[in-house]
Amino acid sequence: MKKEIKTDIHLEYFDSMNWYNESSAPKNVPIIDLKGFNFDSKNNDIEKIKATIIECLKNGSGFFYIKNFGIEEAYLSEFLRVTGELFQMPKNEKEKLICPTLPLRGYTETNKENTALAINSGDSPDICMKYTWTQNNIYPNIDFKNNWDLYMDKTRSISRKLLELIRSALGEDEKNNQLWNNVINGEGMVRHLYYPDIPSNSEDPLNHNLSTNETPLRMGNHSDIGSITLLYQTPCPNGFVSLEAEIDDGFVGIPAIRNTMVVNIGDTLSIITGGEIKATKHRVLQSNHQGSERTATALFYFPSSDFDLKKIDKTEYQGLIGKINPNTFSDFLNSMSENYCNKNL
Repeated sequence: MKKEIKTDIHLEYFDSMNWYNESSAPKNVPIIDLKGFNFDSKNNDIEKIKATIIECLKNGSGFFYIKNFGIEEAYLSEFLRVTGELFQMPKNEKEKLICPTLPLRGYTETNKENTALAINSGDSPDICMKYTWTQNNIYPNIDFKNNWDLYMDKTRSISRKLLELIRSALGEDEKNNQLWNNVINGEGMVRHLYYPDIPSNSEDPLNHNLSTNETPLRMGNHSDIGSITLLYQTPCPNGFVSLEAEIDDGFVGIPAIRNTMVVNIGDTLSIITGGEIKATKHRVLQSNHQGSERTATALFYFPSSDFDLKKIDKTEYQGLIGKINPNTFSDFLNSMSENYCNKNL
């Protein structure tokens, strides 16, 4: 049965946001136009896109933007509306959407997760509320479900096509077929992160765990564990650039540019290519001024659950979460989730 999605919301909501323009994209973080792009054909435009992506992944930042990716802004505005309503629900209603058992799904309160600690890269609690969509989902109403199902479908499709493009650009079309098929025909998890504005009083509780010499963070430095991540972010009203990527010898702001998504490579894709392409670490800064509210919706794309880790060097996976010996990606993800939850009790 076809999902009915309302898309009649006024786009004045997006028009009023403090978006950055394309010229604000950092050096070495290209914007790739997918307009009219046919992943099944071979032409000069595709070869240029391949060259740009591979240069970015091998020698550049490991981050790039995409535009004209096939998701209408009218739908995105409706998706953000129904999602935003969840975060405005009374506390007791949101608590009904908390799921204490694995897999990660449902609503998560502020300060209940610590991404950096979970992957042994630091200790900075995630100062944001989250909602996660994966399997056996819990949700407030059918309108919400329809919007999230569609977002998952659309972003998974984009991820698969980008992975096919990366595979071809790496010259892997005829190599490691089963390995790459398991990567491309994988599974997704969508997480919506709502970063609230800082309090108006001078005693900001969001900084309670920081010394005066530390950079205030809303999410610590980390890389993503999957194959590829697609991020749709909205800007802070005060113009603050919250997302930063570790590029060359320092961190660089990745601003919210209208009608774009940010794409970055995860640890899995870096590992299976023997480090040929990089998984860039990134973090989320906290502004010291009001007007720093923002959202970020991430599709984390993982290999299929039966992805055979025996065919690759698992040393890097073990380095992420300690002494484990997973046989499949599902084993690894379960171990990672247990480690993640145990460190966030």
